[in-house]
Amino acid sequence: MRTAPLGLAFFQGQYTQGTALLAAGAVMVALPIVLLYVFLQRHFIKGMIEGAVRE
Repeated sequence: MRTAPLGLAFFQGQYTQGTALLAAGAVMVALPIVLLYVFLQRHFIKGMIEGAVRE
């Protein structure tokens, strides 16, 4: 029961010679966040603009 980045760090320590395995693990950790941002990009930008404007 670990977070994904911590699990990736343990994976890196265990497989020091497996660069391809480490790269695949990094993609698996980062891909859900990237996909979430791509699908909800409009809402993120809208929220940042609304939060920055003072009236």
